[in-house]
Amino acid sequence: MTARTDGKDLECGEWSPVCWLWQVPRESGAQTRNRFMKTPISFMLAMFWMTTLAYGQGFVNLDFEDAVIQPQFPPDHTFLDWSLALPGWRSGWSVLHYREGHLGVTWIFLLMDSTSPVWAPGTQLAGDYSLAFASGYASNDPFSPWQQVSIEQAGFIPSWSRSIRMLATGPFRIFLGSEEISMFSLGANLYGGDVSEFAGETARLLILNTASVGSVHNYTIVDNIVFSTEAIPEPSSLALLGFGAVLLAGHWLRRLRRRTLRQAVS
Repeated sequence: MTARTDGKDLECGEWSPVCWLWQVPRESGAQTRNRFMKTPISFMLAMFWMTTLAYGQGFVNLDFEDAVIQPQFPPDHTFLDWSLALPGWRSGWSVLHYREGHLGVTWIFLLMDSTSPVWAPGTQLAGDYSLAFASGYASNDPFSPWQQVSIEQAGFIPSWSRSIRMLATGPFRIFLGSEEISMFSLGANLYGGDVSEFAGETARLLILNTASVGSVHNYTIVDNIVFSTEAIPEPSSLALLGFGAVLLAGHWLRRLRRRTLRQAVS
């Protein structure tokens, strides 16, 4: 196919801008309208996709397994670089202890693994790493202000989420945005709370150590935080299950006692 410009015939290739410009006026009116109608639609779809990427960023490092052990002051292994050891998480403080704690009465954050802390190595809740943190005084003066410490990060809560579940020990409370999430024991160190009203939204997740004033080194340890499709049983259902377990245990003990008495008489 050829196009004519300046009195000369040019061979048209798909890449040729001259031929493209030459062919545009030869489109039918319907073709031209369709082509230009598709442009804003494509643009809007692209903008929606980019907005989803910008505001739909998911939570990261909820199991604390992305830790990189990099001493903050080499070769000292007492303090770690927060951004490398706890990517995604932040707090009002940036000091992260490793292996060694402190004997003072101030607040503390401590990364746990098979060697940390030295007085209880390998006591992390799951995987290779867990995080422990405790509220404390602003300084080693017990008359200084008491400071409750927390960790937080913002992210997108999947639209299918019905609950948040986590392994935890110690005193804690959980918030999404400014709203507290009621957490219920699901057995052992597992806790869960209803987050269905936040599904499909971006919110700040905050975990607060709630140790009372003067209760120093009262650690909250957290790990394996997940959003789940499973609903949390109603408190009444949990109580009913507990009551049923007690009744079943009592019935079993009574049967065992009767059997023991019969064997003793015979």
